[in-house]
This record gives sequence, structure tokens and C-alpha cells, in this order.
Amino acid sequence: ACPRGAASHSAVEYWAMRANLEEHVQQQAALREVLEQRQQSLLQLSAQRSFSEAALRTVVGDERRMCQAARAEVSTLRAQQMSWQERAARTSQASSAEVKRLRAELRTEEAACKEERAARKSQGLASEVRRLRAELREEEAACLEARAVRAGEALSPTHARGGHS
Repeated sequence: ACPRGAASHSAVEYWAMRANLEEHVQQQAALREVLEQRQQSLLQLSAQRSFSEAALRTVVGDERRMCQAARAEVSTLRAQQMSWQERAARTSQASSAEVKRLRAELRTEEAACKEERAARKSQGLASEVRRLRAELREEEAACLEARAVRAGEALSPTHARGGHS
């Protein structure tokens, strides 16, 4: 049989161990609760991550499609630009050729006009020369007539006597 002090010592130990065990069980329960909360948070985060990844994949896919569409549009625009540049170059060449042709035509017209003006001027000068020659002949005839009249007066007897009436 155990001495009374030993039994009481055992009881104290027993109650201390039991208190430790209960505290340990409570800590375990608290830890289990924390662990469950963390597991729940992890599940939520995992779900959010999956959702975010899916959304990101959707966004990335959309971005890729938009980039491909933009590249295709850029290619189309470049092709159109090349086409426009070629057309502009051809139009410019055609315009340049047309300008050269029109300038040559203008020079030909100007030369024809100068020749026509010169011919008209020449005809005008020729008719002016004819008119002036006719006037000159008339003047010469008038002069000759006036000389003849004066010569006739000089021979008349009134003039010969030296007197004026």
C-alpha cells in the first residue's frame, strides 16, 4: 500500500497530467481549426487562381486574336499603300509624259502663231509699202505738176517783164 503522501502526490500528478492533456487537446483543436481555416483559404485561393488563370487565358487569347487581326490589317494596309504608291508613280509618270506632250504641243502652237503673226505683219508691211509708194507717186506727180506750172509761169510774158500786177 502506498503511503498517503505518495497517493496524494500521484493524484496531483494525475490532475496535472490531465490538465496538460486537456490543454494539449484544446491546442490541438485550435490548431485543427486554424488548419481547416487555412485549408479553406487555400481552396478559395486555388479556385480564384484557377478562375484568374482561365480569365487570363481568355484575355491572352483575345489579345492574340486582336494582334493577329491587327497584323493582317497592317499587311492589307501595306499592300494598299504599295498599290497606291505604284498607282501614284504610274499616274505621275503619265502626268509627266502628258505635261511633256502638252509643252511640245504648246511650243508647236507658239511657233505657228509666231509664223502667222510674222506673215500677217509681212502682208501688212507689204500693203503699207504699196500704199506709201502710191502716196509717193502721187506726191511726185503733184511736185512735177507744180514744177511744170512754175516753169510755165516763168516763161509767160508777165513774169518775163519782171512786174507783178
